Amino acid sequence: MLYIGLDVHQKSTTICIQDADGTELVITDCPTDEAGFRDALGVTLKENPGTLVGMESCAKAYVVSGIIEWLEGIPLVIAADEVASKTRSKKKKNDRRDARDLCTNLRTGALQRIVQLPPPAMRHLRSLLQTRNLLDKQQVQVRNAAKAVLREYGLAYATGPLFSASHWAKRLDQEMPEVVRLILEIHRDHTLWLRAKIDALSAEIVELAATNEAFAVVETIPGIGPITRAALAAYLFDIERFDGPKKVSAYVGLCPSSYDSGERRQGGRITREGPSILRGLLTEAAQQTARLYHPLNPYYRKFARKHGHKKAIVAMANKLCRIVYALVKNQEAFDPAQLGVERAEGGTMWFFKDAPKGPWRRVPA
Repeated sequence: MLYIGLDVHQKSTTICIQDADGTELVITDCPTDEAGFRDALGVTLKENPGTLVGMESCAKAYVVSGIIEWLEGIPLVIAADEVASKTRSKKKKNDRRDARDLCTNLRTGALQRIVQLPPPAMRHLRSLLQTRNLLDKQQVQVRNAAKAVLREYGLAYATGPLFSASHWAKRLDQEMPEVVRLILEIHRDHTLWLRAKIDALSAEIVELAATNEAFAVVETIPGIGPITRAALAAYLFDIERFDGPKKVSAYVGLCPSSYDSGERRQGGRITREGPSILRGLLTEAAQQTARLYHPLNPYYRKFARKHGHKKAIVAMANKLCRIVYALVKNQEAFDPAQLGVERAEGGTMWFFKDAPKGPWRRVPA
């Protein structure tokens, strides 16, 4: 049985091949393209189909994994931080040493954090979401720059956001120096162009996300819309690869960090590991739990009384992760009755079922 370690770079890749006893058979370089891998590994993988081929997670991992599968090998993409932490010495780094260490760790089973690559459709969905997120940040920057100019010249800017052409018309319909008008018109055109592109991307994202039908049930959760559903489908894509709901919240980076040593037990902020786009969208969805009509509002109120609004929102985002896991796993629609809450008599406010009864619970709609 053979083991292969790849130190992949943009133009070239270093290859190390070892047998089951740890004897190094090959250490060489090849171009990072289909022809290069075919010449370097084609014969080896054809004679030894099913050989494990390990590589560090990187931008080229998708392409290289596809080539290895085509050559009848089994690609394993390992988390970059684990690969770095298990090298022999960070002060003696070179490509051949990295490939050799990766191959040795793969052979001995020292590498545990295997990155599961999404199917092509979900990979495309991730790219669309990342582009939309980038354009959304640029839109905020342009609007803030426009407001800064308005403030600098003492012009009105506080009535309404700078989203549509009508909003911009209100700002431009006042006396101002020509240079300021020129700057604002540039910001206006840029903002409207970004808004149009974001809307077009959103439509494409919703259409592509519909191909993963398993995540359709998450839209039954109040506060989760098509874009958040798309992000859940893109980054989770197969709920069966998670051992439980806590694994999902840990993957998204919404679990609190910890430092336990001896008798010392110390908790900290959330880890912020995993996809930041999904974490941000779930946090935005969790903002809705602060509203009285949301079924999770009793949980929000209970946590906010002890820890404040911000920590309560993060806790609700964590809870949404666990609810998403249950809904997608069981393919069931969201049911508030499963949360142990009930609506106030004659109103819209939610309470825990075991909360004290009384006239104060009858909140008008």
